[in-house]
Amino acid sequence: MLAAAAAASGIAAYRGSPRLLAWRAARREQRQRLSAHQAALMQHDELMRRWQRYELDPACSIDYPALTDVRLPETSALIKAMRTADQLRTATHKGYPDAVGSLAASLAAAERAAGIPAAFRAEQAG
Repeated sequence: MLAAAAAASGIAAYRGSPRLLAWRAARREQRQRLSAHQAALMQHDELMRRWQRYELDPACSIDYPALTDVRLPETSALIKAMRTADQLRTATHKGYPDAVGSLAASLAAAERAAGIPAAFRAEQAG
């Protein structure tokens, strides 16, 4: 009787372990994706605060009008990167952290093209 119970539990463990391992791997991947998504959310919010200063502050709008002129290629790329990041923000999408990274790079390129001094950019970031 004990041998049959041991054999049955061994067979159940052998057959169930791949599913258990796959389930654990899926949970681990989901936690990592959520962590990356949370970090990307925080970075996205910080980038949007930086952008809003140029958009909403009259002094910055007057000093750096290139950041609101979508006819410039850098600003146009920035607006497209913003739209992509906003579209991917709602769901836990694998591409969202990459889209936020692209948004950061586009914002930096637009700031350089607009002639914003590095000291002012550092002040904005901090």
